[in-house]
Amino acid sequence: MNKLSIIAVIQYPITNLFDTLYLEYKKTSLFDFKFVIIPSKQPGLSVGEFKLKEIINYMNKKGYPYLKGYDEISKSYFDLKKLKPDIVFLQTPYDLQRGSFKYSSGYIKNFAKVANISYGAIMIDLKIMYENLYKENPFLKNCWKIFVENDEMKKIFDGIIPNKAVSIGYMKCDYLLNYKGDANYDKYWSLPIKDNFRIIWKPRWIAESKSSNLFKYLYYFIYLVENNSKIDFVWYMHPFIKSQIIINKLMSKTELIKIFKKIKSLKNFRIEESGDFLNCVFGADLYIGDVSSTLIEFALTGKPIIYTPTTEEKLNYFGKKIIKNSYIIKDTIEMTKKINELSKKIDPLKKSRQRNVKNISKNISGNKSIAEVMIEYINNHN
Repeated sequence: MNKLSIIAVIQYPITNLFDTLYLEYKKTSLFDFKFVIIPSKQPGLSVGEFKLKEIINYMNKKGYPYLKGYDEISKSYFDLKKLKPDIVFLQTPYDLQRGSFKYSSGYIKNFAKVANISYGAIMIDLKIMYENLYKENPFLKNCWKIFVENDEMKKIFDGIIPNKAVSIGYMKCDYLLNYKGDANYDKYWSLPIKDNFRIIWKPRWIAESKSSNLFKYLYYFIYLVENNSKIDFVWYMHPFIKSQIIINKLMSKTELIKIFKKIKSLKNFRIEESGDFLNCVFGADLYIGDVSSTLIEFALTGKPIIYTPTTEEKLNYFGKKIIKNSYIIKDTIEMTKKINELSKKIDPLKKSRQRNVKNISKNISGNKSIAEVMIEYINNHN
């Protein structure tokens, strides 16, 4: 009997959905696993494209072997059919982002099962904001399964396209939750953990005021950090933010350069923008941010969250449960007071927040990792 053959197509310099599948492949050799890398595309947008070289640099840094799915000289794509895979995981559920019909779900489904792992639990109500983006997406019809974080996410996907979603656990965080990941969080921070308070901030990448609190708090946090040497601050910056600021004329290039120069001059303010950002996020004492799957991922730590709402987003039932155990802050005066309290461990939501951790990811307290559970499922349904 031939071993199960799995391919993960990587088009962005980030592998946290597949790290533990690769580790299980190396550990057990019970199945075959390959990374195939291609450049990413963003039709109609001027941001978000990654060249093959950027993917190569990231994979080399991780020490992961890979096959090139794109030849830059001939500008041609390798046909995955030649590898005779059983399952092909596509990194995103959007065929147009892969630049070739050969890497579309509609083509791949003819010779392998097409699968996807959810990149993050959904906090917003899709019926209000993004319903058509999902309903009109051919990937959902072509794919075999989408592996999601919990039963709440399965309900959401079942409402869009039934019998596709499998509640498996928060695969994106499996490496940190079940394999102890990079336990040395200190290297992602500027100051020693002792006697200092670590804060990570993630404003929404869209950057406009109705959708993001970027400009509402950016100068405030610079001032706060500059005047408090005990605060170790990281801005987790989405890779699209800089371009969004310029495209939407929210700030000139000169102003933007000035801001980043100021941030760089502060010994306790750092910008995180790597593909392995969760290693930094999990090391924080406090998370501050707008609506984001990263907020949910930090909630897995049981540590305090400050949620900064905007006028645009509408939360779904799951999102409301997360925010119920977070501190909702709407201005800088409240923000200063709450940061001060939490730095002194005045945290009245702690017990209810930590009780809710088990609802964020399925299989979080089991004896098996999420990757192991996924492999079992695939073997039983292949």
